[in-house]
Amino acid sequence: MAGEAWPTLLARYIGAIGAVAVAVLAIWGDWFRFKLLRPPLALQVRAPAGHFTFNNGTPAFYCHVTVTNRRPWTPARGARVLCTRIQRRLPGGTWKEEPDFLPVALERAFPAVNPVPADIVTEDICTLGFVEKGGAAFWLKTQITPRNFDGCVRVNEAIRVHFVIHAANYSSRTPSVVEIGWDGQWSDQAEEMLHHLTVRLVAGEDA
Repeated sequence: MAGEAWPTLLARYIGAIGAVAVAVLAIWGDWFRFKLLRPPLALQVRAPAGHFTFNNGTPAFYCHVTVTNRRPWTPARGARVLCTRIQRRLPGGTWKEEPDFLPVALERAFPAVNPVPADIVTEDICTLGFVEKGGAAFWLKTQITPRNFDGCVRVNEAIRVHFVIHAANYSSRTPSVVEIGWDGQWSDQAEEMLHHLTVRLVAGEDA
């Protein structure tokens, strides 16, 4: 080896490094792809915060959240927005934990044609919940409703809902927390309705 020219030695070293890199990627490739190529997802309350529609002829006011992907060349595969925890505000202003429940996914907008999970390239919209005119509560719009899941906001109540985004190539490091409050009033004007029904992100990337 002492008599070899430096180009030959350099080629040998590069070849050895390449062989090690191939071996590492063969063993740890999925881990590197998950850590380095994970899509940067963020949950936001969709603006405007709500809109009117009808539920079987009854006027209803719906609110939505948006999941955005700022790296469209790395789509999130099989993404779901999971509700993992609910806190309810007590009269003194403190927050009480609701009973534990298994994580439940929010419905996507227009669920008949947009099933869960979803591949997210740029953004996806999920239905946060709704209140009907004359209704007694604002209801979270989850795919299923477990028996121990109290996902509603009654008159003069407020809840904080903790959400995580989970996909094949992404998992939230910390939850996004959406606070929902309702004073029990209804208005046919969207601007006034948003004074009665407040929805805001209180924890998360864009809070």
